[in-house]
Amino acid sequence: MWRIYRRWIFILGNRLGYDRRDALPLCPENKNSLAIFVRVNHTDLNDSDLKCGALTDLSAGMNYYLNKHIIFRLNYSHVKTDQYSALGKAHYNVLQSRIQIKF
Repeated sequence: MWRIYRRWIFILGNRLGYDRRDALPLCPENKNSLAIFVRVNHTDLNDSDLKCGALTDLSAGMNYYLNKHIIFRLNYSHVKTDQYSALGKAHYNVLQSRIQIKF
């Protein structure tokens, strides 16, 4: 079982569009749009007979849309796993950044 809760807030620009044909979010039409988000994800693979682990992560991030083709992304996650996961019971932090070019 897994659950994802996500909330986007745009500081600059408009909200994201949505492409129904490809089922993907579209970049805002406004140049220089800035969005921040918070996300909570919980994945539990511990069935009654099979124990494969559980993972919970709390993420915060920011996306800067330079234009409709270039996105700068920065994400921070705090991750917690239980004793049945491949890593064992652990807490760790992840900082990710990337540049996405859509064409």
